[in-house]
Order: sequence, then C-alpha cells, then structure tokens
Amino acid sequence: MKKIQRFPILLVFMLCAALLTSCRTEQVERLEHYHADMSRFFDTVSAYHNSINAIEETADAKEAAGEFLRLLDGLQQEFSSLRNVPIPDEYASIADLMLDAADSMEEATRLYHEAYDGPFREVKAEQARIWYNRANRCIQVIRQVLRGETPAGEDLIIR
Repeated sequence: MKKIQRFPILLVFMLCAALLTSCRTEQVERLEHYHADMSRFFDTVSAYHNSINAIEETADAKEAAGEFLRLLDGLQQEFSSLRNVPIPDEYASIADLMLDAADSMEEATRLYHEAYDGPFREVKAEQARIWYNRANRCIQVIRQVLRGETPAGEDLIIR
C-alpha cells in the first residue's frame, strides 16, 4: 500500500483557502467602499437640504431665489455623481434607481431655473417640485435597500 504524502495535499488546500479568502476580502472591501461612498453622498445631500430649508422666506425674493438656485446646482452635481459610482453586484437592483435619481434631479434643477430666472413661473416651479420629490424618493429607497430594509409605499412596485 502506497503511503499518501500529506504535505502536498495540505499545501494545495492552504493555497485554495488563501485564494478564496483573498477573493472574499476584495469583495468585502468593495462593498465597504461602496457603503462609505453612499454614506458620504447621503450626508452631503442632507446638508444641502438643510441649507435649502434654512433660506428665509422673509429675505429679499431675488436674493433668496439666487441662493436657492445656487444650492440646487450643487445638489444636482451631487446627484449627477451617482452616474459614476460603480455598483457592486449585490446592489445591481438599484442601478436604474440611481440613474433615475440623477436624471430626475437634473430635470428638477432645469425647471427650477426656468421658474426663477426672470419673472416667476409658477407652473414651471410646480413641475420642478414633482421632479425634485421623485429624485428624493429614489434616494430614500436606495437608502432603505442599503440598510437591508424592504422599501414600501404605494408608489413602489417591487419586482
């Protein structure tokens, strides 16, 4: 009976384990990096919302509108950055939602500029508000998914 050499078998097993651990570590690092990027995005968006909500209604209307549009332009840039965020396979289901959020905020910003640049146009402002709310709803759903929650609401269809 031939004696089995355990050293080569043990070496092969250890190499396989190291390779699998390495792959798993890279995957975990990608997920952690993605979560950190999205957390920074959520914090920045929250800061913009706070600044927008802090604009005084009693301030000079033209000055307040200018401040609002300036903040909105910055917010739109943040949303546009979502187009360039690499999405891990584990969250592929929200890829379209991230693009929808960016597109919706871009449309909201364009319409708000049409509403406030020059004489006020209420219809444009109302259309912009709808797109603005849509962009923010997308972000709420993305945040819920990243937290491991199941998004809910009458406006959602889960496939």
